[in-house]
Amino acid sequence: MRCVKCGRSTRYRSVVSGRCPGCGQQFVFYRKLGDPITDPGFGRAVATVNGAMGVQWLPQARVHWLRAQMYYEVCRRIQRRRMMPRWRVPIDYPRFEALLGRWSRVHGWPEGEIKAGDLAEPELRDLASDAGDYSFSRIVVCDEHPIVDFLLANRFHLDNATPVFAFDGYPREVYGRLEEGLKRNPPRDVFVLHDAETTASSLPERIRDSKSWFSDTARVIDAGLRRRDARKLGPVALPSLGAAAVPRGWPRRDRRWYAKHRVELAAIRPAAMLSVLGAVVRGEREPEERSDGGDAGIWPYYYADGWGDGDDDSG
Repeated sequence: MRCVKCGRSTRYRSVVSGRCPGCGQQFVFYRKLGDPITDPGFGRAVATVNGAMGVQWLPQARVHWLRAQMYYEVCRRIQRRRMMPRWRVPIDYPRFEALLGRWSRVHGWPEGEIKAGDLAEPELRDLASDAGDYSFSRIVVCDEHPIVDFLLANRFHLDNATPVFAFDGYPREVYGRLEEGLKRNPPRDVFVLHDAETTASSLPERIRDSKSWFSDTARVIDAGLRRRDARKLGPVALPSLGAAAVPRGWPRRDRRWYAKHRVELAAIRPAAMLSVLGAVVRGEREPEERSDGGDAGIWPYYYADGWGDGDDDSG
C-alpha cells in the first residue's frame, strides 16, 4: 500500500487503524479487502480529470468536469483482469459512485464538478443577452446536454468564438436568440459531436437533411466518436442500448460492434476534448472526411498528441 500524502509504501499488516505509519494519512481503499483500485490510482484519476494541462486558454485554472468523465478515468486506472476484454468498463456506475463517496469522505469532494442546472443562472442570462448580436462562421452541435454543459462551463464558446448547443436547441435561453442571427448569417461549418452509438452516429446525416440546420450552405463535419476511436480510449465501452437497428450500409465489423457496444463522449479526457476540439474548430488542424464506416475524423489527434488511454493502476 502506498500513501498518497508522503508516498511511503507499507505492508497491509503494518497499517494501524487504517492510517499510514509514516504520516498518519488515512487510507481509503484496500486491495486485500476487494477494492478494485488503490489510493494513488484514484488520486491520479482525480488529478487527470480536473487538471487543465494542455488547454491553452485555461493555463492556471482547473477544468470543470462531468461525473461521467471521472467514472471513465477511474475505469482506466482499475487493474484489468486477464480474461476481461480490454475495451469494456471493469465496474458499473453504482460501484464507482460508492468509491467516489468513500474517497470524498477522507479527501473532500474533487473540485470542479458540473452538476445539472449549474449553468441555469447567471451564465445563461449573460450568454442569452449577447447571443443574437453577433454572427459566427462555425457552431458546435452536440447530441447530449451534459456535453454542452461541459463545453460552456469551460468557456469553449467564448475562447473559440463558437456557439455550442444541443440538437434539440438546449440551452433554450441562448438558442432562441442565437437562431435569429444564424438565419441572417448562416455559419460556414457545423461541427457535430456525438457518442459512438447507433442512433447518435446518425446525427450528422440528420443535420445534413434538415433545412433548419443550414445544410444548403454549411459544411457539416462529423466530429463524433466511431468504433475505431472507441477501441483506443481504454476500458470504456458500455452495452448497446438497442434503440435502433444498425444500418445495413455500414461495414460488417462496425455493424457487429454497434449491435453490442456504445461509447460516450464523456469517455474522452476533459482536457483532451477541449484541446483537440478547440484546435480543429479554430482551423489549426483540418478534420478528415470519413464515411459512416469511419476511418478518420478528429479523434486520431487524441492519440497522436499522446493523451493515450491511461495506465492500469499500479500504486
